[in-house]
Formats: sequence, C-alpha cells, structure tokens
Amino acid sequence: SVAMAMHVEDPAQSMAVAHTRAVRGRMDKIDELTRELAEAQQAFISLIVNEKDQFTPIKPSDFERISKTFAKIPRYQKKVLALSRRMKLVSQRVFKLKIRARELLEAQKASE
Repeated sequence: SVAMAMHVEDPAQSMAVAHTRAVRGRMDKIDELTRELAEAQQAFISLIVNEKDQFTPIKPSDFERISKTFAKIPRYQKKVLALSRRMKLVSQRVFKLKIRARELLEAQKASE
C-alpha cells in the first residue's frame, strides 16, 4: 500500500507541473522580447549620448541675440502681410489704369 502511494503524485504538484509546462513557452518568448527591447533601448541611448556629445552649446550672449531676433518675427510677419496687401491693391490700380489708358488711346485714335 505504501509502494502504491508513492506512485500517486500530489494533485497540487501535478497541477503546478502542468501549469509550468503551459506557461514556460510564453515566458521564454517574453524573456527573449524583453532582452531584445533592452538591447534596442541601449543602442538608442548610445545614439542619443553620441549626439549630445557632438552638440555645441550656444553662448548666452548669442542665445539672447537670437531670442531677440526670433521675438521680432511676428511683428515682421504682420508688416510683410500688410505690405503684400498694399502691393496687391497697387497692382489692381495699375491694371485698371492700363485699361483706362488703352480706352483713352482707342478713343483718341477714333476721333482722329
């Protein structure tokens, strides 16, 4: 009877072994993907560090000058837009004056 009991496994142990077998493949795949992700992240970090090392900082005086210049951009954009509108109006007036001049020339030729 004791020999027979030794061959019968503990149900909890059997379930644990079965669960481990079922999960082992997925766990191995997750471990592999995690290693690949860590390697990719390390390569990315190396790339960023390399780029950072090659970056030349701007002197504070140059940065201030550049910032002031960039701050003027909206004002100049408004000026350019206003100038563009005025140029369009001038072009329309010139076009109308050309038409009027042509009409006057034709009228003058007709009266001669």
